[in-house]
Amino acid sequence: MEPLTRTTPAPSDAAPPSPRTDDASLPPTAWKVAGALGIAHLVVVFGGLAVQTPVLFEDGRAGIARYVDADLPRTVAGGYVELIGFLLLLPVMVFVARTVGRTPTGRWAAATALVAGGGYVAVTFSPGLAAGATAMHAAQNGVGVDAAWMMNNLRVITYVASLVLLGAHAIGVGIAARADGFSPRVVGVGGLVVGAVLLTAPLLLGAGLHDVPMLAWSVWWLALSVQLLRRDGR
Repeated sequence: MEPLTRTTPAPSDAAPPSPRTDDASLPPTAWKVAGALGIAHLVVVFGGLAVQTPVLFEDGRAGIARYVDADLPRTVAGGYVELIGFLLLLPVMVFVARTVGRTPTGRWAAATALVAGGGYVAVTFSPGLAAGATAMHAAQNGVGVDAAWMMNNLRVITYVASLVLLGAHAIGVGIAARADGFSPRVVGVGGLVVGAVLLTAPLLLGAGLHDVPMLAWSVWWLALSVQLLRRDGR
């Protein structure tokens, strides 16, 4: 006689994860738009930086003199362009969090990455970029060098601290990509390596090498954006 109850077989770990029902119908165009926005973020941000007059952390008080002679309207315009570039980053981070990571581990990692990425953008807006504009405005309106120098240091240190959040985002995306099978080497391993390097950015500030992790992230982000462009949906 057959038993009255049946035992449900445990799911096989080797079986591919099923697509998320809310993202399974995303058209190929959505992936391409996300990839294009990811590339646009880099282009717009670097374009905004090119027209600004930043004072580096290692320049010290002597660098504040460049703020006095700088073109304030041009620098503010460049900062505004940079802000727009960071706004472009948000929809791409949301898209990646919603589409990469179909396993429980992948979804957890992707959600954590999204929170870290949002925090990175928020910190960049203020007191990051806001502190830099305040330092230049103060230097051109008779505020003492020490006060302007402190505001500029706040800008730089806030930027470096924000890279830790960006590193957490890259690591989360890397874990999700590995779990999902989405470009496991370029996006997956690359995200883990770049994220680990970003976590060391505060330690590199004294040596003036804190921008190196950001350059590594830019290359990885470009590779991620290209992978999105090449996708045809789920």
